[in-house]
Amino acid sequence: AAYGKFKQKIKGKCSIKDFEAAVNFKNKSYTVIEDTAMPLNLDGIALNGAVQPTNWNVTMEHGIQKIVYSKDGNTVVTVCPSPVIIHKRFGNIDTGSEKVCLAFYRDNKWKKIIAPRSQIFNRTSIIKYADYGLPLSSETANDVISYLCAYEEKNIKAIPLVESISRIGWIGKKFYPYDAKSDIYFDTDYNEAMDIVKALEPQGDYELWKKTIAKVRKNVFARFLIAASFASVLLLPLKHRVFFIHIWHDSKSGKTAAIKAGISVWGNPLQLMGSFNATSVGLERKAGTLNHLPFAIDELQVLNEKRLSSETIIYGLSNGFGRIRGTKDGGVQEMVTWRNIIITSGEQALSKENSNDGVLTRVFELYGKPVANADIAHELHILSENNYGYAGKEYMKYITAMADTEIMSDYGKMCAKLAEQYGKSAYADNVSVVCLGDYYSSMAVFKTDRETAWNEALELGIQILSNNEQLIKTDTVSRAWDFVIGWITSNYSRFSTDSNPCYGTVENDKCYVIPSCLRNALEDNNFDYGKITRGFKERGLIEIFGDNGSRMQTTKRINGVPAKVFVIKLPEDNISVRPLI
Repeated sequence: AAYGKFKQKIKGKCSIKDFEAAVNFKNKSYTVIEDTAMPLNLDGIALNGAVQPTNWNVTMEHGIQKIVYSKDGNTVVTVCPSPVIIHKRFGNIDTGSEKVCLAFYRDNKWKKIIAPRSQIFNRTSIIKYADYGLPLSSETANDVISYLCAYEEKNIKAIPLVESISRIGWIGKKFYPYDAKSDIYFDTDYNEAMDIVKALEPQGDYELWKKTIAKVRKNVFARFLIAASFASVLLLPLKHRVFFIHIWHDSKSGKTAAIKAGISVWGNPLQLMGSFNATSVGLERKAGTLNHLPFAIDELQVLNEKRLSSETIIYGLSNGFGRIRGTKDGGVQEMVTWRNIIITSGEQALSKENSNDGVLTRVFELYGKPVANADIAHELHILSENNYGYAGKEYMKYITAMADTEIMSDYGKMCAKLAEQYGKSAYADNVSVVCLGDYYSSMAVFKTDRETAWNEALELGIQILSNNEQLIKTDTVSRAWDFVIGWITSNYSRFSTDSNPCYGTVENDKCYVIPSCLRNALEDNNFDYGKITRGFKERGLIEIFGDNGSRMQTTKRINGVPAKVFVIKLPEDNISVRPLI
């Protein structure tokens, strides 16, 4: 009843909390405390019309004061010696998570802290921001948090809500940072990310860059690497998966120089490129920040295979998302994602003879010299490090003006043209993406007419697929079969009755192999024993037994002892494996 009368008297503008603070329940009487929503008055910072939160007083002179009501009179308690406000709120476009920016006055100037809401509004975690100058202690933390909650509640409309992002790339039909930078705040906990964004700022002489790169593009390998850099941003509208392009050759063949030229399309290659001398977490974070821009990783030979294998990197990055990792408080970290072309270089191939089929389909290998002249390569290094960032900006104006359906249509035509000569394959599809990047960049950046640009892009794909054709490895089972035949040939003396150790025996055109010996040979060379033996069975390379062909082994006397064996059918011309008896 008392609340109803009180609410009616002040025209309904009162909360229960305000009423309880204003009423003396013990004496059965109440006093109206008028909430006039006093404007906040702080010098040197934009307040956007913010007002004093109820029961709090915030001034430059006294900081934050809490008003405590009692029957004996009001008491003013200082909880923070300096004024603190919620200056902005940030909503992440990708994750929906929210951060707040606290502004506080210290050392005669306003300082700012950006942190997740879960840390700012938590007594335990907010204490760590005292290291950044936030004037609070473990004793006052609760009161400061209560004040911040009251401030946000009272000023929710006055606190600007800003969209934020923690990576580069597509946001709908816009591309950050080129046509969305003024509207969106870049915010990340990954320190190197800020350097990456700054590295996208254009620098140097654009005309000099275009003139030099036009000459470099006359080399088919250099042109393909530069085209791959342009093509990386097309993966999302094409809904194409992440893939690797690996260029390898001897030292001083211009591999790094050509890759730098490609990355300089977007920004400073020294900041944007990565190294194989890194951790999986570091590679994931950089890929996630670049997101849709190409990720170049240089010098395969510095990779420590014992610490991080090339296959682990290929599978990890080609998935397009990072590992699920926990947090200290028992939660799960936000998963990092990306969709780009990954360009690597080295003095040897990235895939190996015993690589799984999944690795082979994810990596497009090139063997060649992108810049054969060492002096020109040196000049290209200098050019790329001092002139960069213009082409990517101009290129994205062209791409963002296109409809996704148009890009998909052009891609389909490119795939069809290359398939006429090389058939349908993952390799041809990947090359088609790169050719599309070459096609669009020729028109957007190098001002080539449409017909010429198309014909040159198609010819580039044909030449590259011709080079790659001889490098394409057969599938795992075929490579394992070649290995096993070579293993039998080189160890033919082990397939005789007087051998120690004995691997089995050879009779006519059949080799009877003891399973444990075959397993050791395959696994020592990183072949999966189970997968390979099943593959041999499916392709009829070993004999099968049982009524329904369910068994791959039979019994054979080896040195007079019955033993389980695989029966391998030897090629007819492989007489060298037949030991003399």
